Amino acid sequence: MTQMELPYPDLPARLHRRPTLAWVDIETTGLEPSKDLILEVGIVVTDDDLEMIDQQFFVVKQHLSVESIHRQTNAFVQDLHARSGLWKDLENAKHGYEEVENLMLDFLHRHALDGAVSPMAGSSVAFDRAFLDRQMPSLAQQFHYRNLDVSAVKEWLMRVHPAAVASKPDPFAHHRTLADLHDSIAELRHYTTYVKENS
Repeated sequence: MTQMELPYPDLPARLHRRPTLAWVDIETTGLEPSKDLILEVGIVVTDDDLEMIDQQFFVVKQHLSVESIHRQTNAFVQDLHARSGLWKDLENAKHGYEEVENLMLDFLHRHALDGAVSPMAGSSVAFDRAFLDRQMPSLAQQFHYRNLDVSAVKEWLMRVHPAAVASKPDPFAHHRTLADLHDSIAELRHYTTYVKENS
């Protein structure tokens, strides 16, 4: 498709899609944006066929020591990030909140995804958006107010095409941003194929 061609020429211009999507995931110390911390941010850029174009992630250097943060989290979070290796990576993190935010802004700009042109894609996106709104607001503002939420698609399909959900690939539950995003992308790819083949 050339730059001037439209993917669906019979549709109104407002319904033409952007050629790329920005998928976002974070890892945190808990569930409350007002008190818990973002530990890792990842973004994956895909085309409309959900094929990866690029990806980037950063572990966020904290103002407190890793030992101090670890003590303030509950046993579930302590074990979760120990198994994923995030605590260890946090000890070697080089970029703080502002620097990570700026690096991610540069990443979106390189892919022409700044300026709220892409919905925030991912799973349970409201969680990620709430943390970014509070702790990395400049990054959050680069996304359209709409979400492309695989969790919401799953909830809908459980009611209208339950077999689609029953046959989805099992997630690996890495609890690291890029790996979890690739699980979400694979899940949406499965749902897309299922609906196309069973409609």
